[in-house]
Amino acid sequence: MTMDEQQVMSQEINQPASPNAPQSVDPASQSPVETPPQSRGKSNKLVLVVIILLLLAGATFGGYMIGKQSAPTPSPTPVATVTPTASPDPMAEWETYSNDQYLFKYPNSYAFQENPDKTITITHQSGIFLTIKELSTNDYLQYKPCSEMASLCLIEDNPFQIELIKDVVVGEKRSKSFYLTSGGLDNDYHVIQTTEGILLNISAWIGSIQYGDGEYENIFDQILSTFQFTE
Repeated sequence: MTMDEQQVMSQEINQPASPNAPQSVDPASQSPVETPPQSRGKSNKLVLVVIILLLLAGATFGGYMIGKQSAPTPSPTPVATVTPTASPDPMAEWETYSNDQYLFKYPNSYAFQENPDKTITITHQSGIFLTIKELSTNDYLQYKPCSEMASLCLIEDNPFQIELIKDVVVGEKRSKSFYLTSGGLDNDYHVIQTTEGILLNISAWIGSIQYGDGEYENIFDQILSTFQFTE
């Protein structure tokens, strides 16, 4: 190699490298470039969908609440109140009899008569319906044990007694109740005798116990229910 060639080579070695010249890179020292995962785009879409659904749900609920507040409140349907009708008193128009010992009511369509012996008779269209008589101790009917009827019978053997003698209360007075018949189909009588205070014999014609419809028995019971003793 000539002297000139050695000088040229020495200059090339000592000359600094050009900034534009490509530089060799050590592959080991270079950091790898991160590639974003493909799933990140999908997760962003999912979050967006959730947000949209929440907004729609909120708008729907808000619209429901606004509509509920603005809707007119229905007025309650009035409930009809049923007022029970009082049954008419069948004795409201009846006549009232009173003396210094007792009082009672009787139908105003019946005829009333008070006799000098203080016997009271009440008559309807078929005849005498009710007789009230004050008794003395002598003519007051007495009773005795009646074994065949397991109750009381009249002390005098009376073949016309029907049914048992019962203890009842009339106008707060203890009384006896029994039935007599004078024979025939429609000749039965219901008799009440008080056994304390004033002694009364109250006898009512009731037709037939066996074949009657109970009309006169019911009227007699209503009259007895109005009895009040004033002594």
